[in-house]
Amino acid sequence: MSYPVNVAEACFYLVPESRDLSLAAFGEQDGQGYILLWDERLGPVPTQEQIASVISSKVLEKNRAKESLSKLRFAHEIGGISIEGQTISTERDEIGHWYPRFASARDWLANDPATLAFNPTGMYPYKPKGGAPTGLTAAQVVRAYLCVSWFINACFATEQYFYELIEATDGSEAQIAAVMAGVQWPQREFMWEAPEQWLKRKLQYDQS
Repeated sequence: MSYPVNVAEACFYLVPESRDLSLAAFGEQDGQGYILLWDERLGPVPTQEQIASVISSKVLEKNRAKESLSKLRFAHEIGGISIEGQTISTERDEIGHWYPRFASARDWLANDPATLAFNPTGMYPYKPKGGAPTGLTAAQVVRAYLCVSWFINACFATEQYFYELIEATDGSEAQIAAVMAGVQWPQREFMWEAPEQWLKRKLQYDQS
């Protein structure tokens, strides 16, 4: 049975006195320290080489799963979103364009004189990568920016969550497969109005 430890800290494990355990090894593999305690009733204490081989394979399986998770996150992250049928690009080279648009649209909605003078109509031309040119209102620009920001942050949060689950496994194929099978990425479909705003308007309409 192996216990990963941070070798930079003083980590101790209390072993029940009723068990006949021997310290089989203490070492470091890929920056991760390990203490291995072996129950001698299971057989001879493994050699250092045998222990290193097992640890290496487990660490390798975890690293492969993490790499696969990272690739999945990247593919989802740059795959774009849709707001009521309007495609919004989320590729890395497009993200930098959104904050200046958002800042301008926010100021326009706040009736900033300089912004109103620069953009009297409050329309913002936009062309998603590979899509057709269109125009977005100031309110749509703000909503698109918020959706893009939420989506990208949610992609990274999802990766972090399942990364930690992978790290918590014993490195076996079965446990890692179970974690990977549960991966669910954030939604791509949005509405121009936030759900609570849409519901409020719907209720107002139903009551009229």
